[in-house]
Amino acid sequence: MTFVEPKEAPVGKPANDEFDAKVFIAKVGAGKTILEFHKNQHVFEQGDVADTVFYIQKGKVKLTVMSEQGKEAVVAILGPGQFFGEGCMNGHKLCISTMTVMEDSVITSVTKEAMLAALHDEPKFSEMFMAYLLTRNSRIEPNRSTIQFEREAACAHAVATREFRENGQPAADQSEY
Repeated sequence: MTFVEPKEAPVGKPANDEFDAKVFIAKVGAGKTILEFHKNQHVFEQGDVADTVFYIQKGKVKLTVMSEQGKEAVVAILGPGQFFGEGCMNGHKLCISTMTVMEDSVITSVTKEAMLAALHDEPKFSEMFMAYLLTRNSRIEPNRSTIQFEREAACAHAVATREFRENGQPAADQSEY
Protein backbone atom coordinates (compact mmCIF):
# COMPACT_ATOMS: atom_id res chain seq x y z
CA MET A 1 0.00 0.00 0.00
CA THR A 2 1.33 3.41 -0.92
CA PHE A 3 0.06 6.69 0.45
CA VAL A 4 -0.52 9.35 -2.17
CA GLU A 5 0.73 12.81 -1.30
CA PRO A 6 -2.32 14.58 0.19
CA LYS A 7 -3.67 17.20 -2.16
CA GLU A 8 -7.02 18.46 -3.22
CA ALA A 9 -8.55 16.68 -6.17
CA PRO A 10 -9.52 18.92 -9.07
CA VAL A 11 -13.04 20.00 -8.31
CA GLY A 12 -15.40 21.04 -11.04
CA LYS A 13 -18.97 22.13 -10.52
CA PRO A 14 -21.33 19.35 -11.68
CA ALA A 15 -24.05 20.30 -14.15
CA ASN A 16 -27.41 21.28 -12.67
CA ASP A 17 -25.82 21.73 -9.22
CA GLU A 18 -25.98 17.93 -8.72
CA PHE A 19 -24.00 16.31 -5.97
CA ASP A 20 -20.97 14.50 -7.35
CA ALA A 21 -19.89 11.70 -5.02
CA LYS A 22 -16.64 11.14 -6.92
CA VAL A 23 -15.58 14.73 -6.41
CA PHE A 24 -16.65 14.70 -2.77
CA ILE A 25 -15.02 11.37 -1.89
CA ALA A 26 -11.84 12.18 -3.87
CA LYS A 27 -11.13 15.28 -1.78
CA VAL A 28 -8.47 14.72 0.82
CA GLY A 29 -9.63 16.00 4.16
CA ALA A 30 -10.04 15.14 7.81
CA GLY A 31 -10.42 11.39 8.04
CA LYS A 32 -9.97 10.78 4.29
CA THR A 33 -6.84 9.40 2.66
CA ILE A 34 -6.13 8.43 -0.96
CA LEU A 35 -4.28 5.10 -1.17
CA GLU A 36 -2.61 3.24 -4.03
CA PHE A 37 -2.59 -0.55 -4.04
CA HIS A 38 -0.92 -3.02 -6.37
CA LYS A 39 -2.22 -6.36 -7.62
CA ASN A 40 -2.63 -9.00 -4.89
CA GLN A 41 -2.21 -6.56 -1.99
CA HIS A 42 -4.77 -6.80 0.81
CA VAL A 43 -6.73 -3.69 1.67
CA PHE A 44 -7.77 -5.50 4.85
CA GLU A 45 -8.01 -9.09 6.04
CA GLN A 46 -10.69 -11.07 7.81
CA GLY A 47 -10.24 -10.41 11.54
CA ASP A 48 -8.66 -6.94 11.17
CA VAL A 49 -10.19 -4.05 13.11
CA ALA A 50 -13.16 -2.61 11.17
CA ASP A 51 -13.04 1.19 11.44
CA THR A 52 -12.90 2.46 7.84
CA VAL A 53 -15.12 2.67 4.76
CA PHE A 54 -13.42 2.47 1.36
CA TYR A 55 -14.36 3.90 -2.04
CA ILE A 56 -12.80 2.58 -5.25
CA GLN A 57 -11.72 5.40 -7.55
CA LYS A 58 -9.80 3.19 -9.98
CA GLY A 59 -9.16 -0.55 -10.19
CA LYS A 60 -10.84 -3.72 -9.01
CA VAL A 61 -10.98 -5.66 -5.73
CA LYS A 62 -12.38 -9.02 -4.68
CA LEU A 63 -14.14 -9.74 -1.42
CA THR A 64 -13.46 -13.21 0.00
CA VAL A 65 -14.38 -15.05 3.17
CA MET A 66 -12.64 -18.01 4.74
CA SER A 67 -14.70 -20.82 6.26
CA GLU A 68 -13.76 -22.54 9.50
CA GLN A 69 -12.69 -25.49 7.33
CA GLY A 70 -10.17 -23.25 5.54
CA LYS A 71 -12.09 -22.89 2.26
CA GLU A 72 -12.05 -19.50 0.57
CA ALA A 73 -15.16 -18.19 -1.21
CA VAL A 74 -15.26 -15.16 -3.50
CA VAL A 75 -18.32 -13.19 -2.43
CA ALA A 76 -18.04 -10.19 -4.75
CA ILE A 77 -15.85 -8.36 -7.22
CA LEU A 78 -16.09 -4.58 -6.98
CA GLY A 79 -14.90 -1.81 -9.27
CA PRO A 80 -14.77 1.97 -9.62
CA GLY A 81 -17.55 3.88 -7.90
CA GLN A 82 -18.23 1.16 -5.33
CA PHE A 83 -17.87 1.21 -1.56
CA PHE A 84 -16.75 -1.54 0.78
CA GLY A 85 -15.98 -1.89 4.48
CA GLU A 86 -19.25 -0.25 5.49
CA GLY A 87 -19.83 -3.00 8.06
CA CYS A 88 -18.00 -0.77 10.54
CA MET A 89 -20.95 1.62 10.28
CA ASN A 90 -23.23 -1.19 11.46
CA GLY A 91 -21.29 -1.97 14.61
CA HIS A 92 -18.92 -4.63 13.26
CA LYS A 93 -15.74 -4.40 15.33
CA LEU A 94 -13.77 -6.79 13.09
CA CYS A 95 -13.65 -7.28 9.32
CA ILE A 96 -15.68 -10.33 8.35
CA SER A 97 -14.01 -10.65 4.96
CA THR A 98 -10.73 -10.04 3.12
CA MET A 99 -10.41 -7.47 0.34
CA THR A 100 -7.68 -8.18 -2.21
CA VAL A 101 -6.72 -5.86 -5.04
CA MET A 102 -7.02 -7.54 -8.46
CA GLU A 103 -5.26 -4.78 -10.41
CA ASP A 104 -3.45 -1.55 -9.55
CA SER A 105 -6.04 0.55 -7.75
CA VAL A 106 -6.65 3.96 -6.22
CA ILE A 107 -8.90 3.73 -3.17
CA THR A 108 -10.13 6.42 -0.79
CA SER A 109 -10.23 5.39 2.86
CA VAL A 110 -12.70 7.23 5.07
CA THR A 111 -12.66 6.75 8.83
CA LYS A 112 -15.92 5.77 10.48
CA GLU A 113 -16.05 9.15 12.22
CA ALA A 114 -15.50 11.09 8.97
CA MET A 115 -18.12 8.94 7.21
CA LEU A 116 -20.68 9.59 9.96
CA ALA A 117 -19.94 13.33 9.75
CA ALA A 118 -20.31 13.31 5.95
CA LEU A 119 -23.60 11.41 6.15
CA HIS A 120 -24.85 13.95 8.69
CA ASP A 121 -23.51 17.11 7.03
CA GLU A 122 -24.00 16.27 3.35
CA PRO A 123 -27.64 15.22 2.70
CA LYS A 124 -26.96 14.50 -0.99
CA PHE A 125 -24.03 12.25 -0.06
CA SER A 126 -26.25 10.51 2.48
CA GLU A 127 -28.96 9.94 -0.16
CA MET A 128 -26.40 8.63 -2.66
CA PHE A 129 -24.79 6.29 -0.13
CA MET A 130 -28.16 4.92 1.03
CA ALA A 131 -29.26 4.35 -2.59
CA TYR A 132 -25.97 2.57 -3.27
CA LEU A 133 -26.40 0.26 -0.27
CA LEU A 134 -30.01 -0.54 -1.13
CA THR A 135 -29.18 -1.23 -4.78
CA ARG A 136 -26.27 -3.48 -3.84
CA ASN A 137 -28.39 -5.29 -1.27
CA SER A 138 -31.12 -5.94 -3.85
CA ARG A 139 -28.50 -7.48 -6.16
CA ILE A 140 -27.13 -9.67 -3.37
CA GLU A 141 -30.51 -10.87 -2.01
CA PRO A 142 -31.35 -13.11 -5.01
CA ASN A 143 -27.96 -14.79 -4.58
CA ARG A 144 -28.69 -15.39 -0.89
CA SER A 145 -32.09 -16.86 -1.76
CA THR A 146 -30.51 -19.15 -4.34
CA ILE A 147 -27.86 -20.28 -1.89
CA GLN A 148 -30.51 -20.94 0.79
CA PHE A 149 -32.65 -22.88 -1.71
CA GLU A 150 -29.64 -24.95 -2.79
CA ARG A 151 -28.77 -25.70 0.85
CA GLU A 152 -32.35 -26.77 1.59
CA ALA A 153 -32.45 -28.91 -1.56
CA ALA A 154 -29.14 -30.56 -0.64
CA CYS A 155 -30.43 -31.21 2.88
CA ALA A 156 -33.67 -32.71 1.53
CA HIS A 157 -31.65 -34.87 -0.85
CA ALA A 158 -29.45 -36.08 2.02
CA VAL A 159 -32.52 -36.96 4.13
CA ALA A 160 -34.12 -38.82 1.23
CA THR A 161 -30.87 -40.70 0.56
CA ARG A 162 -30.56 -41.65 4.23
CA GLU A 163 -34.20 -42.80 4.33
CA PHE A 164 -33.67 -44.91 1.21
CA ARG A 165 -30.54 -46.52 2.68
CA GLU A 166 -32.22 -47.23 6.01
CA ASN A 167 -35.64 -48.38 4.74
CA GLY A 168 -34.97 -49.43 1.19
CA GLN A 169 -37.55 -46.94 -0.05
CA PRO A 170 -37.77 -43.18 -0.62
CA ALA A 171 -38.96 -40.94 2.21
CA ALA A 172 -42.70 -40.22 2.27
CA ASP A 173 -43.79 -37.07 0.43
CA GLN A 174 -44.08 -34.42 3.15
CA SER A 175 -46.24 -32.15 1.00
CA GLU A 176 -49.33 -34.26 1.70
CA TYR A 177 -49.24 -33.60 5.45
